[in-house]
Amino acid sequence: MALDALREDGVKTVNIGSHDVVEGNTKLILGLIWCLIQRYQIASRSKIPPKKLVMAWIQSVLPELKLTNFRTNWNDGKALSALLEYCQPGLCPEWKGLDSEQGLANCERALKLATQYLAIPPIISAAHLNSPHLDELSCITYLSYFIMRGSCGYRATLYRVQQLLPESVVEDFEMSWSDGYLLSLLVEAVGGPAVDIEQMRFDTFEDCVENINIALEAAADIGVGSLVGAEDIADPQGEHLGIMALAAALCSIGPPPNFPTTQCFTNQQVNLDLAFADGGEVRVDELGVREVEVLSEGSS
Repeated sequence: MALDALREDGVKTVNIGSHDVVEGNTKLILGLIWCLIQRYQIASRSKIPPKKLVMAWIQSVLPELKLTNFRTNWNDGKALSALLEYCQPGLCPEWKGLDSEQGLANCERALKLATQYLAIPPIISAAHLNSPHLDELSCITYLSYFIMRGSCGYRATLYRVQQLLPESVVEDFEMSWSDGYLLSLLVEAVGGPAVDIEQMRFDTFEDCVENINIALEAAADIGVGSLVGAEDIADPQGEHLGIMALAAALCSIGPPPNFPTTQCFTNQQVNLDLAFADGGEVRVDELGVREVEVLSEGSS
């Protein structure tokens, strides 16, 4: 019954039956677990392999590292440390200077920081991450916690889009993008050809697909391609990862985001100006201030 329910929910359970689970067929059970991760953790029903979508986002948010795989690229802890810095600026600013010869120590520290500050569960050990025999499914599974809806990576990319489109309401990487309007604005914001917004139509699904196609062509003109097509982006029930990867790629060629800072002396209370008067709800992990500079007594 459980396998039937999974099939009805779109989980591919080819070549595995209840007897395989009961008999402990390790290979097939691991394959089933990976299918569950794809469907529920990465939330991917796309025809595009989740591995490609995850890599597209990773490459866009960490362009300096030229990452190409989910094995050896992660052994020295630099890539993970850089990802932490992307998700929460100031968390690991020294990642570029990390000694690759100290890979195990780098991995231990990065995993600890991810757990402590970003609530990423340590489902992989430092020794495993540091191993040249690291299997890519384990690595992708760990990284999926950075890209799932509402995660630290999701919010970090969303913040960068919001910085580029300060006059627009950008709340997610799903419905907000389905008519092509935000995508057109983002392409223009990073230096792409301007799209005539006044000529855009939003009456039908076909109109939205046309808007998105025009925006994708404009993005291609500045060297940014998309793994997901216009119909996938226009789908109101579409998934976030393809759009998030595209948005991250566009943000990577735009101006760097502005992370507000505040200052205080040692042992001095830090005062932040928050818009509580509006009656809105404020989440601690979404505060605009990303860095606090602590001054020693006598500093100016």
